[in-house]
Amino acid sequence: MVFASDSRDGPPPLYTMPIGLHLLLFALFACLIGLAGFGTFEQNKESFTQEKIQELGAIADLKTAQIAAWQEAQRRRAEYYMHGSLLAVEVDLWLREGMPDDDRKQRILKVMAGIHLQEAQGCKDVSLLDAQGNFRISTNGRSLAVEEDREMAMAAMQSRKVLFIDFHRHGKDGAIELGFAAPLVVADKAGERVVGALLFSTDPDSFLFPLIQTWPTASPSAETVLVRREGGNILFLNELRHRKGAALSLRIPVATSKLPPALWLRGEFNTAEGADYRGVPVVAVVREIAGTPWLMVAKIDKAELLAGINTLERWVAGLVFAFAAFGGAVFFLWFTGSQARIEHLKAQRDAAEALREAHDQLEAMFSNIHTMVVYLDADFNFIRVNQAYARACAHPPEFFIGKNHFALYPHAENQAIFREVVETGRPYVVFAKPFVFPDHPEWGVTYWDWTLHPIKGTGGKVERLVFNLVDVTERKRVEIELERQRAFLRQVIDTDPNYIFVKDSDGRFLLVNRAMAALHGSTPQDMIGLDSGALFQSKEEFEPHLRADREVIATGRPFAFVAHNFLGGKERWLTVAKVPMAQPDGTMHILGVAMDITERHLAEEKLNESNQELQQLATHLEVVREEEQKRIARELHDEMGGVLAALNINVSLLAVDIPAEMPQLLAEVNKLEKLVADGIKAMRHTVAALRPSLLDEVGLNIAIEKYVQEFQRNTGIECDARLPDVEPAIDANQAATIYRIVQESLTNVVKHAEASKVNVTLSEWNGTLMLTVKDNGKGFDPATRKAKSFGLIGMQERAALVGGKAEISSAPGKGTTVRVSLVRAE
Repeated sequence: MVFASDSRDGPPPLYTMPIGLHLLLFALFACLIGLAGFGTFEQNKESFTQEKIQELGAIADLKTAQIAAWQEAQRRRAEYYMHGSLLAVEVDLWLREGMPDDDRKQRILKVMAGIHLQEAQGCKDVSLLDAQGNFRISTNGRSLAVEEDREMAMAAMQSRKVLFIDFHRHGKDGAIELGFAAPLVVADKAGERVVGALLFSTDPDSFLFPLIQTWPTASPSAETVLVRREGGNILFLNELRHRKGAALSLRIPVATSKLPPALWLRGEFNTAEGADYRGVPVVAVVREIAGTPWLMVAKIDKAELLAGINTLERWVAGLVFAFAAFGGAVFFLWFTGSQARIEHLKAQRDAAEALREAHDQLEAMFSNIHTMVVYLDADFNFIRVNQAYARACAHPPEFFIGKNHFALYPHAENQAIFREVVETGRPYVVFAKPFVFPDHPEWGVTYWDWTLHPIKGTGGKVERLVFNLVDVTERKRVEIELERQRAFLRQVIDTDPNYIFVKDSDGRFLLVNRAMAALHGSTPQDMIGLDSGALFQSKEEFEPHLRADREVIATGRPFAFVAHNFLGGKERWLTVAKVPMAQPDGTMHILGVAMDITERHLAEEKLNESNQELQQLATHLEVVREEEQKRIARELHDEMGGVLAALNINVSLLAVDIPAEMPQLLAEVNKLEKLVADGIKAMRHTVAALRPSLLDEVGLNIAIEKYVQEFQRNTGIECDARLPDVEPAIDANQAATIYRIVQESLTNVVKHAEASKVNVTLSEWNGTLMLTVKDNGKGFDPATRKAKSFGLIGMQERAALVGGKAEISSAPGKGTTVRVSLVRAE
């Protein structure tokens, strides 16, 4: 180790150069740098200006793209509710029902309020207009829409497209708005039709104006402005940085103005220079915003733009000054050259101290490191051990010094390894090697990672060995336990009859149980690494599985589906559940469990076939029953009716022929005449119950009207019937079904509802007949409805037999509504 420099060391040659030569070199160098700086300044002046213009263009392009993306997002959101949405269907039904203040209206408002609450998109209000352009409802309680909104809504409904509504002022407060008009279109058998429109009003202060007014860097004058041409003027659309209250108010003529957008519209914007609304010279770029009449102007004051060039001039001047300072520093170095040797010797002393400190730190690290370190000579005698090794062997460090390693721990295999390292000079590494301490057998088997490094002398012969050891007993025991658990897991999944597998995001199998492998005629080991797509006969069979994998990876949520495949030479139906397995490295594996439901599926198909046959049989029986009731009613009317009519005539004639002096006989005959009249009335009632003759004679409308009138007369319950002007074009079975359901509904009202009013509505829309029977009675809870409510079940079955559907809705205290929809038979 060296602590002082050799006597031949001296100051570097720089310190012995004459002062005049230093000054001459400095003067020449400073002149060269000054000329180079001046030339560079003149050369880059124009390019500096162009770079600033390119920055303005990049900012304008970025904001134009952001505005276009925002506008497209708003348009897509409006288009979402345009075609086939539940909102359009709900609005259609609500308008057709007369816009009542009911649950349907609340659902419509709830959907509209959900759109309104999307503050991230800047939605301020959502309004609903009907197909005639009449304002109906809005989310913030507006009473009407401005004429411009209404005109755009009518245009949107006429074109069946989402239309953009440009900036305008709305209401008494004159708030600035823009938005979209989206038609609401529903589809049925007759095609598509427009039922209304949604107006999406957007507050530009929530997104658009902040986007326009922000600037990516600090600048006292830079600004982006949104304008449009309005007649012969340029109209400013947003608030300006240097003039307040200008939005939709400030107009500047196109023909005489030096505004960059005016020059651009006149075709005179050949350069990037012009004057802004303050009359201040600016450098600007102009961009069109696609799909709008807007122009985006990004500008900066010319004085601010040239400030960078002025900074460059100051930088050149400062550089010259710096070189002057450098000359002074050179002179100072020359002056202090005589001190260089002293400083050089001091540095050597400091280096020696640092070396000694590093040696002490290394010694402390050797003693305290957790890794066990042993120094051995070429005969395997201990030279030195650290504290970690001594603690592991339960002896103090000095116990080992001078002793032979294999005299303490004899092990033939280790001796051979140590001799090989000494003879070859190559290091040796061992992982998890088992070892038993001879003087501590109660410790059992321990496991060690160790390395043996040779240290060679000047002749290349190995003189020492460095023996490093790490106790990995706990790690080894964990690995053994982990392997045991893996074997246990394998036994569990192999005994499961379901098909269990794990694959990576590329679709390659990482784990397969025996059932899965046997399904494909393979073994679990052979399927590891196999592409799952290779198991299927066609791309169409594999497509549902691939789609499920993508869904699980994209959403991070489980996904289940039923698959129909040909596997193992057999047609199979499987229920497949796939679960994401996030890995520590950020990748995603997929755990799948499939269950063979082929037998159950085939049984369900047979059950469905049986149900269809039963339904056909029930339909036939219902037709036969109606025909039989019709026959019985006809025979009762024709035969029994004739007999009773003749009897009534004869009794009347008999009453005329009885002498006045026989009052008792006359009273008996009058009683008989009343009994015959009651019999005729009972016979007519029975005939009407079996088969209402009005259905065959005058049609469904009058039959229902007569029955409702009779119901109101007999029960005292107010009954309002609203029937179509034209007789519905339905067959006899369908007409009888509607009539019977009306009878059953009104009978239930009398028995259970305790109602004071019933509304019966029959309407037809695009080939579908709609029946609604609604009462204001006490209602009931459908969830607690009696299992043997045969009347309600009978209505549903009657409607189903003729291709219709019956729905019963009710709530305690809310009355009961029966709705029947029936597709008209062709």
